[in-house]
Amino acid sequence: MSQRLRIEGLSKTFHGGSARSGGVRAVDDVSLTVDRGQTLALVGESGCGKSTLVRTIAGIYQATAGRILVGDVDISDRRALRRHRRAVQLVPQNPLSSLNRSRSIMHALTQPLRVHRIGTGRHDRERRAATLLEQVGLSPDYLRRLPVGMSVGELQRVVVARALATEPSVLLLDEPTSSVDLTTKGRIINLLLDMQREFDLTSMLITHEIDIARHLSQRMAVMYLGRIVEEGPTEEIYNRPRHPYTRMLVGSATAADPLLAPAAAGPAAVATGEVPTGGRPEAGCAFAPRCAYAAAVCTATPALRAVGGEHRAACHRVDELDPAA
Repeated sequence: MSQRLRIEGLSKTFHGGSARSGGVRAVDDVSLTVDRGQTLALVGESGCGKSTLVRTIAGIYQATAGRILVGDVDISDRRALRRHRRAVQLVPQNPLSSLNRSRSIMHALTQPLRVHRIGTGRHDRERRAATLLEQVGLSPDYLRRLPVGMSVGELQRVVVARALATEPSVLLLDEPTSSVDLTTKGRIINLLLDMQREFDLTSMLITHEIDIARHLSQRMAVMYLGRIVEEGPTEEIYNRPRHPYTRMLVGSATAADPLLAPAAAGPAAVATGEVPTGGRPEAGCAFAPRCAYAAAVCTATPALRAVGGEHRAACHRVDELDPAA
């Protein structure tokens, strides 16, 4: 049964070889809520901290600070996470690398059932594995196949089936449509939409494609250098982006067809450079070096604040840049 996911003040710092270095703050004081049965898309360029956040939620990384709650259960502590491991499942970015190439699809799907003691025996688990494949649009004949030789789209369906095997409360999807052709991308989008309808999933979708986020989510959060810079209803953010970074992302997504670009994107979609390496600066707006609207006030760190209804943005000049003003 799906449950609400709540993240409170979550941070993750990676420390290098030097004891004097402050480390790299890949995730910096992130607070988000995904209501039961809802999909929240976390968008941003590569290197902004999206995958680190989702892997911290999944327990692959230990959080430096903050809490992760599924329903009323805090899984930030590793001992608590072990007890509730089946509640949070991750669909990784590269499906082939997450599967044992020398073992069958049957093994991939029955292994989590054995680990979590789901099913009454071997035949029951094999029956469940066949049902899982059918739920993601694959024939039970695939159970005897090896991952090698299968298409990316087929492998993505297998890892989604494996994630669903434990009947999770929260599903984490890390770039499920990256590095695939348009036909496969469309099939994966349709699969995920079907999963949302059938299982009423609480899910977090990680993507750098804001148009994919628009198709698959009800809410969207935009991340830049480890922090959330804008968050709110997906359609509102897409059609009326308030942070210059979000406007750049929306403008990039619609550049191929200017008729699709929301008027709010406008000139604020222009930015220079790429996501810097080395982590977030100590003070000030991290996006300021790339922002066409940076001013003296941007030397102070902006707070994430309400800009209307459930819409929030972290920009000192958000009211001045509001296209509706």
